Amino acid sequence: MEPFAIEKFPAVLDSFSKRFDTVNNASSMLSTHNEQNVPVAVGFARTNTPLVNWTVVVEQAKSETDAPISTLRNIILGCVFGTAGLFIIFIFPCAHLSVMPIRRLKAATEKTVAPPGYEDGYYDCDDDDSPGSGAISSRSQRSKRDGLAVALLKLVGYKPKEKSPSEHERESTRRSFKIPGKVDDRKHFISDELTELTQTFNDMSDELVKQYSSLDQKVAERTRELEISKKAAEAANESKTLFIANISHELKTPLNGILGMCAVSMEETDITRIKQSLKTLYKSGDLLLHLLEDLLSFSKNQIGQQLALEEREPYRSLC
Repeated sequence: MEPFAIEKFPAVLDSFSKRFDTVNNASSMLSTHNEQNVPVAVGFARTNTPLVNWTVVVEQAKSETDAPISTLRNIILGCVFGTAGLFIIFIFPCAHLSVMPIRRLKAATEKTVAPPGYEDGYYDCDDDDSPGSGAISSRSQRSKRDGLAVALLKLVGYKPKEKSPSEHERESTRRSFKIPGKVDDRKHFISDELTELTQTFNDMSDELVKQYSSLDQKVAERTRELEISKKAAEAANESKTLFIANISHELKTPLNGILGMCAVSMEETDITRIKQSLKTLYKSGDLLLHLLEDLLSFSKNQIGQQLALEEREPYRSLC
């Protein structure tokens, strides 16, 4: 082995020039070079003898020293990235399968159908699209665009004109509630809260359809009853009109007799003839009284009220 200058081997130089708090001034250097300027990892220690001034140096090639470290680093990185890759591969399908019932429920909620007996033309022009997720998505896109436009107008200082209560009322009357569609319920191996929610949602949709159907039937039944009541009222009105037309002649006859006898009595001077006229007048008044009693009795039976007629004889004192 050829001699070399101590400065060419940093580990040997440190062994003789530095003091380490270890036995025999032992130390190590993981990254250095030897006298041939070859990268090495070394360990060194001074000999514990007064006979010689030696330093024991053990060196190993840097590549050989770093090989286990590189292997461990590659294993750790492989485990980390492999675990992350497996997590990414499995998390998206699992998340998709987990939220699928919620998405079906959301789609069924957006997919509204018109209640039975309601025409599509009844709804507002914004709702003219066919019921379904496409119509809902188009309306949501329009609402997003409108919201963005309103936000931009507010930034530049423009305030949109607020609708009056009457306009809101007219707009609400032009719109009608639509029944949510049913959720496609498949076979479930595990029943959870979403399964119960889906079943409850489908039951709610069926019940709404039944209620709307029964509501239409009730409306039709009430309409028929109103038609019958209307016809009965019209018939009663016609009967009352006919009755009044017929009874008017019966009321005029005794009244004309009373007026005629009064006129005759006023012109007569004979007491006997006046008494006869008064008797005829009394009979006509009595006949008129009975007619009025019959008329009031008929009216009392019609409206269910208690009416009483007070009987008086104002002309008896004249006899």
